[in-house]
Amino acid sequence: MEGHRHPRQVPASHLVLGYGFSASTELARQIGCDLVYDSPRGGWVVAHDERLQTSVPHVFVAGEPTGVAGADQSHAEGALAALGVAVSLGCAVPRASFTEAERHIRKATQFSTVVQRMFEPAREALGDLATRETTICRCELVTRDTLDDFLESSPFVSSVNAVKLSCRTGMGPCQGRYCENSVGAILATARKQPIGLGGRFSAHLPIKPVPVGDLQALDAPPSSPTRTIQAFRPTEPQRGHRSGDGGGAGTGAGCACGAIGSRRVDPADHAGGRIGPQQVRDDTTASRRDLLLRGA
Repeated sequence: MEGHRHPRQVPASHLVLGYGFSASTELARQIGCDLVYDSPRGGWVVAHDERLQTSVPHVFVAGEPTGVAGADQSHAEGALAALGVAVSLGCAVPRASFTEAERHIRKATQFSTVVQRMFEPAREALGDLATRETTICRCELVTRDTLDDFLESSPFVSSVNAVKLSCRTGMGPCQGRYCENSVGAILATARKQPIGLGGRFSAHLPIKPVPVGDLQALDAPPSSPTRTIQAFRPTEPQRGHRSGDGGGAGTGAGCACGAIGSRRVDPADHAGGRIGPQQVRDDTTASRRDLLLRGA
């Protein structure tokens, strides 16, 4: 270990290194949000406007999907996105609230930008380091030689999805989360093109690997005769505030937004009138499976 006052040697059979970050964008991909390739921020990240709204109407993004930038920036983006959601729901949000949220993002960006610049990996080097025997896709056990032979025999292939369909890279349980960057780097080297030009893998359900046993459990009858209620609770206005007079999202007297929540209740509560005129829906197998596959 050169550079240390007392260098030492550590015997080992393997050396494992972390090599860059990858933003988690599975949800955004599945609902059709536009993505852009930005290597310092983690590869493929979700595109958004200045208020963090994506290309899909009424869908906002914050945190890691916008780019790996640390907890402080994620927190600041969450606050700004929440204000944008409130406005999209018809709430009056003062401009000062947006100004404050944007200030926190600028402050956090000063640090995150430096970190991204210092630790951005040379992604093309991942392809250069891999030999023909190197496993590129761990889920499907696809090695580098399979990709090289396919790209050599198919000179007009220029997208990672075409490689996926022919070589099965990215078809395993992780849906390409671990091999997409490596496949993109190998393709870029073979075609002498930027990594982003090769595109990205198409997204498929489930969002994350789900054990088959968990899916089977959805068909089992509920253990107790409970039901789930979905209730809309209007936001209480603050005294001294008129609609649009400050206090942040949801505090103006004229704001039409509220909170939606669920809780487990016994049917006897509803029969006895203790729940009130709230809408009660059966917690069916179909709804539970839908929520699971959608990542809720």
